[in-house]
Amino acid sequence: MTAEIHILSEGYLGDGDDRVGSTVGFARDGGVLVVTDPGLVPEREAILRPLAELELAPDQITDVVLSHHHPDHTLNAALFPNARSTTTGRGTAATCGSTGPRRGSTCPRRSA
Repeated sequence: MTAEIHILSEGYLGDGDDRVGSTVGFARDGGVLVVTDPGLVPEREAILRPLAELELAPDQITDVVLSHHHPDHTLNAALFPNARSTTTGRGTAATCGSTGPRRGSTCPRRSA
């Protein structure tokens, strides 16, 4: 099977204001289902609707990759309750609850 990549929500930089949003991506490679930078979007449906069009529910996502820990990249990470979280950005610290691994580390999947 060939891996596939989709843009769930295109990022933006407000014209004349301080509004920003990251591009939210999705990749599928076999059973690995990855959402990248699920941050600021106009509404959560901007992430959930394209996933539903791909016939995926939030609880099926296996991984969330965060480029760094700014709200415009992380705000909606909790939409994916079964996903492990990985931070790839330099100079940032991954968080898994109140304490967590250092940058570039992977947080374990949450148990039900």
